[in-house]
Amino acid sequence: GECNSNARFMMAQCPLACQSCKESATFSRCAGIQGSKPRVIEDGLYSYYRSILENTANARVIAKPKKANVEAEEEEQGWVVSISNFLTKKECGELMDVANKKIGWQPSRAEQNQISLVLNHEGKRTVDLIKRDSSSAICKQEACRSAPPYKRFLQKLSYATGIPVSHMEGIEFVHYGYAQYYGVHHDYHIHDSWRPSGPRIMTVYLTLSSPTRGGATGFPDLDWLFVDSTAGDLLIWPNVQSNEPTKKLSGMSHEALPVVEGNKYGAYVWIHLYNFEESEKRGCT
Repeated sequence: GECNSNARFMMAQCPLACQSCKESATFSRCAGIQGSKPRVIEDGLYSYYRSILENTANARVIAKPKKANVEAEEEEQGWVVSISNFLTKKECGELMDVANKKIGWQPSRAEQNQISLVLNHEGKRTVDLIKRDSSSAICKQEACRSAPPYKRFLQKLSYATGIPVSHMEGIEFVHYGYAQYYGVHHDYHIHDSWRPSGPRIMTVYLTLSSPTRGGATGFPDLDWLFVDSTAGDLLIWPNVQSNEPTKKLSGMSHEALPVVEGNKYGAYVWIHLYNFEESEKRGCT
C-alpha cells in the first residue's frame, strides 16, 4: 500500500503504521529521551481528577464518567473540571500582552487532513473535515517563554495539577471574533504515540476574555454539554483513558462555538505523558 508507493512521506509522517520506526532518522535521534510519567497519574486519571477536586480551591465538576467503576470496561467519557478565578483579570491582561507583544497573531491552523466523527441532524455519525476560523499566537520562542507572566502561569498550573512544566507544550493563545469558531475535534493525535513525549494526556484551557454572547466550549458526546467561562477560569479534561494513558478517550471531542457578540481570547496548554521540553529541544515533536 502507501508504505511502498509513498515511502518518503510515510517514513516521515507515519512510521508506526508501516512498522518502520527503527529505520527512521527521527527515531535514532530521539530514542532514549522519553523519561517517566508524572507521579500524580500513577493511580490512573480517574483518581487524579478526584484528587484535584478534593485539594484545589474553586474546583468543581462540570462532567464526570458515567461508569462507577472505570476499570470494568473501556471508557468512553472522562472528567471536565473547572477551576474558577485561577488567574485575576490583571494576570490575564499580562498574559495577553505576551501574546500581543512577544508573539503576534496568525490565522489558526487545524491539523492537516484532520477529520472528525460528528452527529448530523438525524443523530447519525458522519465524517467531516475539521473547520477552524480563528487567530493564534503560539509561544515557541525564548522571547515569550522567558516573559515573567508566562512563566508564572505555567508554574502555577504545574503546582495546581502536580505535573512538571517540562511535560507541557508552549501556550497557544487563541482569538475568536464575530462568527469565528473551531469545529468538533479531538486533541489526541495518533502520531504522538511513537514520539518520545507521548500523547497529549490532558487539555487545559484558560479563558482570558469572554465574549458578550456565544463562544462556549462544547462537548457533543457529553450530552451536548456547553461550558461558558469568564476571564481567569480554567477548564481541564483528559484525552486518554484512565488506566491506558496511551489510548484515546473517544468521548472527549469538543468544539469552540461561534462568537455571536464581542471577542473571545483564551490560552491552551497541552500536557504530555512524557517530557515534552526535552523532546522539543531535540526536534522530536
